[in-house]
Amino acid sequence: MSKRHNAFTLIELLAVIIILAIVALIATPIILDVVEDARISAGRSEAQMILGGINNYCATEDVKYQLDNSYTKICTTDMDVDNVPTMVNLGNATIDKIKYNGTKLTELVIESNNHKFTLCSNGQFAMDDEECPKFPASLISLLLEQYSADNTTGLVKDSTNENLYYYTGTNEQVANNFLWYGGHQWRVLEFDTSDNTLTLITQQPLTSISPASAGWESEEAYNNSYINNWLNDYFWNSLDSSIQATIQNSIFNVGIYNNVSEITTTKKVGLLDEDQYKRAGNADSFLDIKDYFWLGNRYNSSFVHNVRVNGNIDSKSPSNSYGVRAVIKISDITITGGDGTLV
Repeated sequence: MSKRHNAFTLIELLAVIIILAIVALIATPIILDVVEDARISAGRSEAQMILGGINNYCATEDVKYQLDNSYTKICTTDMDVDNVPTMVNLGNATIDKIKYNGTKLTELVIESNNHKFTLCSNGQFAMDDEECPKFPASLISLLLEQYSADNTTGLVKDSTNENLYYYTGTNEQVANNFLWYGGHQWRVLEFDTSDNTLTLITQQPLTSISPASAGWESEEAYNNSYINNWLNDYFWNSLDSSIQATIQNSIFNVGIYNNVSEITTTKKVGLLDEDQYKRAGNADSFLDIKDYFWLGNRYNSSFVHNVRVNGNIDSKSPSNSYGVRAVIKISDITITGGDGTLV
């Protein structure tokens, strides 16, 4: 009678090895993916923690500075990567790039867990070569994409103020500065990156009105004029409170056209002045709507400037009725769609 041995045969061993190899072949990528996903998740979390730490530090700094103006701030436009370790524990992360505009971070690039994380305008981070989602986004950040130092029309930078950008040119050259806001169609005139504000003008007249019974010769006379009452009473009260909250006080020139500082007034809503119209390109510019509308400047004590149907500047008695295009300055807003064109 033969004796049975409890051992694997060579074929059985080979079968087990093959099965284990197949399992390893299948499982290894899955395990590596899990590890990499964990690495990415940890990197994103670390990036958000660093972002939050910087923001909290700068907010605290602002409070300290308000209490003591001699307090030295590092949250300024001169902030650099060497300042960050003072604000927050970086752990194993490093800061490749940082830019602060005086009120918030506009650029932040963090290296963490073998990945690069770039701050997007919506407050989230894009990893490595990912593109930031376009929306939601700050309106100013979207408009800045139109700028080139070579521009002579479209969006250009003011020659005396590096933070000020404005539009100039025809409707063909300026076709992407439309904004539907508060139930009205506006055109962006300019924006200032130092305080993140934008100046807008309605695309079409909102009404036709006689500005005053006579030319204004003082700020008080302008403040009591029909046109100011319409703009800062009737029109202002027609806007939703959420829109009103974004509108800043602005200084409007309502003096004689060649001495616009003669009379100024600080209001929420005002009129375009001659210099702004000329800077945009005058007749045939994107501000020329082939219709009559009032400017804010006086020609003299009797006449007020207006734009004619041919785009040229003229002056008429304020007892005449022409179109009213409101001008406002708003704080930067978040845009959820659109490309700035009319359609």
